[in-house]
Amino acid sequence: MALASKSIDEATKELADIYDGYISPMKIKRNHNNKLYLALRAFAAGMVTIIDSALSLRNRFNPAYCDPADLYSTCKIVGTELKEGSPSILQITILNKSNASSKTLYAGEYSYIAASGMEFLFGLENNYLFDPGEPITVFALSREKGSYYVTTNSPIKVTRKDSASINASLQFSCADNASSLGYLDETEDELRQRLIGETDRQDHLKELELKIKNLPNIFECNLVFNAGENSSIYDGIAFGPRELLINITGQPSNAIAELVAGEVLYPTCQVDPNLVVYYKNDLYIDGQYPVYYRCHSTMNFSLSINYQYDKRIVKPAQAEPAIAKLFEEFTRPVRHVDIVSRSMVYRMLQALELSGVTILNAELFYETEQVSFIRIPKTRLPFLEELTFVAEELVLGG
Repeated sequence: MALASKSIDEATKELADIYDGYISPMKIKRNHNNKLYLALRAFAAGMVTIIDSALSLRNRFNPAYCDPADLYSTCKIVGTELKEGSPSILQITILNKSNASSKTLYAGEYSYIAASGMEFLFGLENNYLFDPGEPITVFALSREKGSYYVTTNSPIKVTRKDSASINASLQFSCADNASSLGYLDETEDELRQRLIGETDRQDHLKELELKIKNLPNIFECNLVFNAGENSSIYDGIAFGPRELLINITGQPSNAIAELVAGEVLYPTCQVDPNLVVYYKNDLYIDGQYPVYYRCHSTMNFSLSINYQYDKRIVKPAQAEPAIAKLFEEFTRPVRHVDIVSRSMVYRMLQALELSGVTILNAELFYETEQVSFIRIPKTRLPFLEELTFVAEELVLGG
């Protein structure tokens, strides 16, 4: 019998009815002058307390129903954590305009405020001496997590946070950061859905993957492990037995190596000898443990959207940019999805809030072939290479 919440009066009546059945045809007097009735009522109060407690505990660690405080306890129990967002990354080039003398950029924290008003910050731990005409590149992070787009610009105004002066011969410029846009923290609803849907959280490699992904300068991380005793090939990449392939989007740092060394000690697949970070520790023969990684490549696909528009309300020049905006996560990919499908495309199109436009059809293409879905390897990010439209004007009745 399923538990159901009830009041003390309801529970008392239920017990009194049962007792009446035992003494039938007589009935218990249901008033507060009857000590037996009061005893049954006291028992009912205790029963209600027990049932309420049981009902509360039943859903305490159910991610679909539990309180927000218990939701994070549930994460710990199943071996996962909140997917943290990421700030946007901006590549800044610093050039010594002087061809005659060296110039110094002193250690400290530097700031650039973009046209959107978002502040991007980078720091120098040590003074840097520029040779005449020498450029260097640094990466600045947006002050807040989220997507903050900046176009290519030169020169830009960079200041020190301590208001100290910067040598006038040092010129700053920035590159378009469309491929390095951040995103917000996972919402509570998204976390609940992930807890309900995922089944492989307890895997130590999945836990490592999430920890790397939550680093502030990393947008995405996907791990592929060859658990076999023989060499293997995954998406055209060969790696040896018991070897870990680390795929990254973002700006890797030695913090990745510290996490890998703290969780596992598998050798990492060396795709490019220059893509490596280190965990420094005197216990290793060379004083450091190398962790190799590779940058995600892309899986290109195309979409064709057939829509109808009412020319009295909207024009194709308005409708098509609005539809294209729905797919920005694929035109500027920084996160991996396992599958891109027509059903996913239709779900994304449902978010279109534009009067006078009706979506008639959507087709997905991979290498010119029309498909219903595309499976994305963990080594790649989905990239919308081409978005085309077929517009049909709504024909009004005569």
